[in-house]
Amino acid sequence: MQAFLNFEFPYEKQKLSLGPLTTIGRSKNNDLVLPDPKVSRNHSLLRCLGEDKYYLIDMGSTNGTYLNGKRVIVPILLKSGDVIQVGSNFLIFQTEPYDQKIQPDFIGNEAADSETMITYDIPLVQEVTVLVADIRDYTSMSEQLPIDLLAKLLGEWFRSVNDVIEKNGGGVDKFIGDAVMACWLIDKKNPENDVRNTLKAAYELHIATESINQSYPQLQKPLQIGVGINTGEAVVGDTGSGRLQDYTVLGDSVNLAFRLEKASKELKTDLVISSYSFSYLPRHFWDHRLSSITVKGKDEPVSVCLLKFSELLEVIT
Repeated sequence: MQAFLNFEFPYEKQKLSLGPLTTIGRSKNNDLVLPDPKVSRNHSLLRCLGEDKYYLIDMGSTNGTYLNGKRVIVPILLKSGDVIQVGSNFLIFQTEPYDQKIQPDFIGNEAADSETMITYDIPLVQEVTVLVADIRDYTSMSEQLPIDLLAKLLGEWFRSVNDVIEKNGGGVDKFIGDAVMACWLIDKKNPENDVRNTLKAAYELHIATESINQSYPQLQKPLQIGVGINTGEAVVGDTGSGRLQDYTVLGDSVNLAFRLEKASKELKTDLVISSYSFSYLPRHFWDHRLSSITVKGKDEPVSVCLLKFSELLEVIT
């Protein structure tokens, strides 16, 4: 599927083809530059996850980003025909189907090789590490904070999340309201490296969250996050580009990561990490931190490691 933004600027109809990441703002380093005083330098972005899922994310803009007349607070999944307002500009998100068949002249393209053509769009079972990070007490926070402050706060947090995940070799799989799910495809030759990168990303998400709190001293209660991490086999669908963001991950391993994140709040800790993940690291890191918890969908208790962010620093260094 191909996606576009249709708009008039300044008085002529324009059509912008969307890539994996499209930034919008007043600054010249954006993909779509809008020299409008109501538009922030880095105003909003459109993030493509998988083959056809485009999310609209406000980047903490001063005047906000609006979708169909409503202010964007958390990332929102777009559908064809949605109207996006950035400052005084109206952008229409549209999609067009495209032919997924490999064209004759596809052979010889540097981006295509025999392996890509064989695996194109075929779901595979592969070992992955899934990270789920959720903002604690979001509902009460949304009721207490002015909408302008809430939008700016969350815009900065989601932008930081995206940067941290990709910096550490992972890919954001989806945004779910006030939470984010990311995954790492496990390299069988060096699995401990992928698990360490996941843990490093969790710690850096904590540091980014703390940094945002320091920027907003008016917050009555600091922004806090909980994290669940699990490693296991999952159904991995590859859309053929080879980009990690074009994978979608499904299965019980994903469900368990969400339940571990939920358990982190119930157990009053920062991270709940399955033993499947920690087993790739030296035993002395996790042996004395093991615990067993009961989670929905599992007949037997699940062995996990309970960690505070301060303890996590020891593991990743």
